[in-house]
Amino acid sequence: MNLPTKITVARICLIPIFVVLYLIDIIYFDIFATVIFIIASCTDFIDGYLARKNNMVTNLGKFLDPIADKMLVVFALVLLCIKIDSDFQIAFAVMSALIISRELIISVFRQVAATKNCVLAADNLGKAKTVVTLIAIPLLMLGEYPFGKVYFFFYAGFALFIVAFILTVISAFNYVLSNKEILKNGKTVSVKNESQNKSEVNETEISKDNESISKENKPEEKESDKNKVSKGKEKFKDKAVRFTENCATEKVDTENADNSENNKVIENNK
Repeated sequence: MNLPTKITVARICLIPIFVVLYLIDIIYFDIFATVIFIIASCTDFIDGYLARKNNMVTNLGKFLDPIADKMLVVFALVLLCIKIDSDFQIAFAVMSALIISRELIISVFRQVAATKNCVLAADNLGKAKTVVTLIAIPLLMLGEYPFGKVYFFFYAGFALFIVAFILTVISAFNYVLSNKEILKNGKTVSVKNESQNKSEVNETEISKDNESISKENKPEEKESDKNKVSKGKEKFKDKAVRFTENCATEKVDTENADNSENNKVIENNK
């Protein structure tokens, strides 16, 4: 288990502590619970950053990270439904139910995609929704201060929660519509995110460049082979010429020697 996965497990372990502290009706425990929620929310960004930066992404981390995120948000929403002001309780409960339903729908949608060998990454709207939700929840918690309602925190948190709800609905429709091929029967489809498409485009461009370079190098290789053959022929010709010249000189030397011997014999006879 590497460091990012340990951070994810620590976030899961913080959830029951957060729940117990928020439910205990003791002064300042709400604040302690809010601080723990903020720490757990920050670990969501830390473990993902470390995993991507240090190339420490594991299957266990991919499994635990979304579970930890959903557990943290769902428990926080349920607890706020219990303790929030009665004037806003129904509206908050309805929006919370729709947010939780959206998470379930997207999880099932990703499971269907996994059966077709497709990996669906989170889109920008979904990421924005998560960030706004994690900011709105602690503001709502701080708004219910033990000594009385802190209106600035409460209304700011409720306004951000409405924004998170709107982003939830829009991102759910956008996510399903942009990946609607998953719901079609028949052959396995491949739905990829923009980063995967960009990487594939880069790979194809690199392969094309390599092919062009190899094509450019092939004529040079052929020319070099031709040069080697021509040089070999020239060396062979030079050797053949030298051999013939040596043979000719040897013949001339032998003829001269024979002539000198014949001349000597004639002189002796005389």
